[in-house]
Amino acid sequence: MAALETGRFLGWITNQPPYCAFHAWLGRGEALAQSRRRFDTGDVEGAGQALPDEIVDGPWLHGTPDDCRQQIAAFRQTGVTSILLYVAPTPELVTGADALTDVLAYLASS
Repeated sequence: MAALETGRFLGWITNQPPYCAFHAWLGRGEALAQSRRRFDTGDVEGAGQALPDEIVDGPWLHGTPDDCRQQIAAFRQTGVTSILLYVAPTPELVTGADALTDVLAYLASS
């Protein structure tokens, strides 16, 4: 479920005009062409699945909380001062009353 939701989100957000234009400016237009074609036909889930790994792995944090902490630390080491988190609704976060708060506190301490 989490991968499905994340894929839908990434397929949707990456193909919004400002992000699409930004990626084209970065020279990633061809890499995103298949995702864009799927998005344009209404296949948002397929658009997310068609995103190349290098597009997903670059700006998106994903993995275990420890993996995400390491990725946040790597961003900070390069000078990034602001990070916007979109937390996918994984089963662990949905079922645990304090799970989301605990994960966010853990990530904030990195």
